[in-house]
Amino acid sequence: MDQQKYYRAHLALITVAIIYGGNFIIARDVMTREFLHPFVFILLRVAFAAILFWITDLLWIPQRMPKSRIPYLLLCSLFGVGINQLCFFAGLKTTTPINASIVMTSSPIIVLLTSVLLRREHLTYLKIAGMVIGATGAILLITRGSWTMRFESWGDLLILINAASYGIYLVLVKEMMHHYPALTVIKWVFTLGLIWVLPFGLTYLPQTNWSTIPLDAWLGIAYVLLGTTYLAYLLNGFALKFVPSSTVGIYIYLQPFIAAVLATGLGIEVLNGYKIVAGILIFAGVFLVSVLRMPEKS
Repeated sequence: MDQQKYYRAHLALITVAIIYGGNFIIARDVMTREFLHPFVFILLRVAFAAILFWITDLLWIPQRMPKSRIPYLLLCSLFGVGINQLCFFAGLKTTTPINASIVMTSSPIIVLLTSVLLRREHLTYLKIAGMVIGATGAILLITRGSWTMRFESWGDLLILINAASYGIYLVLVKEMMHHYPALTVIKWVFTLGLIWVLPFGLTYLPQTNWSTIPLDAWLGIAYVLLGTTYLAYLLNGFALKFVPSSTVGIYIYLQPFIAAVLATGLGIEVLNGYKIVAGILIFAGVFLVSVLRMPEKS
């Protein structure tokens, strides 16, 4: 594989981590003030992203997707859009943000295990060590060094399903990335994803009072639509063409670390010892899984 493309894939994954890290701060106000019902927000995300991907694809050289691949893409959309987003928002309503963040750290591990079970990747001691070290750093950062969490059974179960769903999606969609442009694949994933989220979003859409949403909230919504939905999925899709699914998964551990760094830089939080230790553990985990063995056949 071209080493330059390999490095670009990692740059794309770092960009995604920065986008999601900023999302913790920028979009938090929209979520907490509840201008939009979560299912309406999901519908907006999926519909807006689908439209953007179609427009972007038309500006390039569009490639036709064979009808025989639609059932497989429908499966990808179920795990990558439907179950993933619906379970996350539903689970977050009945659990704490800390619990949700801790449970989400299982996603990279699920990516690795799914890849191994489907024989897409080989299980190595370095990957196991990287996942464990990275998860330790992420949990240390999220719990603020206390290592404690109060179990909220129903909400945590939904978040776990969300994490598992996204992990499975990363493994499934990578097979498509080998044969078709990332833009074409993601376009169809979000288009078909509308099938899963439309019934939920339409139920609460009439209750939305659009005129009461202030400008700052609209800016937060725009960030979620353009950044964490359109750009993040597109960059992840690009990276999956050149690196294993487990490498894309391990970068999830960088998201809470970047959020902490941004919050510290903005004066929202203070730099503490546990953040430094957590950052070292997270970067060590990423190094072991993706950088130490470079480049790996994908």
